[in-house]
Amino acid sequence: MPGPSKRRFKLGGMDLEALGQCVRRVQGSGQEYAAMQVSHGGNNHFGYKVVAMAREALQDHPNPELRDLRGLETAWKVKLLSGAPAKENEDPDGVGLQDWQVVLYCAGSSPNAALDLVHLILKHKVNKGHAVVMPNLCVAAPPQCDLLILPEPWVLFPAAEMLPPFGAVPPSGRRHILGQLEIKEARGDSQAENILYIFSLFGGIYLFRELFEASGIPGTYIKQGGDSDYMRYMEFTDSDEHKEQIQHVLQNVLLRRPVYFINGTGDADNGMAVWMIAQDSVFLQETDK
Repeated sequence: MPGPSKRRFKLGGMDLEALGQCVRRVQGSGQEYAAMQVSHGGNNHFGYKVVAMAREALQDHPNPELRDLRGLETAWKVKLLSGAPAKENEDPDGVGLQDWQVVLYCAGSSPNAALDLVHLILKHKVNKGHAVVMPNLCVAAPPQCDLLILPEPWVLFPAAEMLPPFGAVPPSGRRHILGQLEIKEARGDSQAENILYIFSLFGGIYLFRELFEASGIPGTYIKQGGDSDYMRYMEFTDSDEHKEQIQHVLQNVLLRRPVYFINGTGDADNGMAVWMIAQDSVFLQETDK
């Protein structure tokens, strides 16, 4: 089977306004979520037949709205994904998706509903003899995560290593959000304010189409090297005003979802790239030299 087809475009110097634009307008948009990956091990670890175990555990839930996976998503706003490998396009963007990496997504900024589900499944496994004892339940979380009050019996374990956000499949499809920064034009001297940048966003951006449109972020199809993709893009200089616009997109359009960041400026120490990496939802993954 051929390896993943990475979509990496060189946009610097191109006249994007001359390219055809096509935007599908449909109902619905993305929402902010909390993501939780589960580390587990052993023959009866949490991830083994996790979807089947979840179905069984929910059948006796006291809330009749939570007795199947559909109710879990509609009433509790929690989505459970086993990370089962795809038959094709296993990692379409080459971001490092890991097979069978269990992940839970729940609406809002707190993962507590997902933590309650994990505890419920583990109690079911112990009661049915699939596991001998209840393991210690610990949570590792970034500083900005809303974990002020954890549900029992969970405890915060701040020293634990965080799992990479791109190892688990995203909430919809198999494409994470990718962002690439490039220098489009250097005008005059080498002062930062004289450099025109372009920041392109592609991958799993379809859910946010209405929010992009509402914020006036243009989009276009682009084809290079045999690959075709739809992207949104911003052109800007290193100014406070433009940085506020980028933060608006990261926080209010993409709703703080992790961005797989590609520094295409050719300089690991580029000031704009360094600023981008400092944003909470941006994770440096590649640097062009």
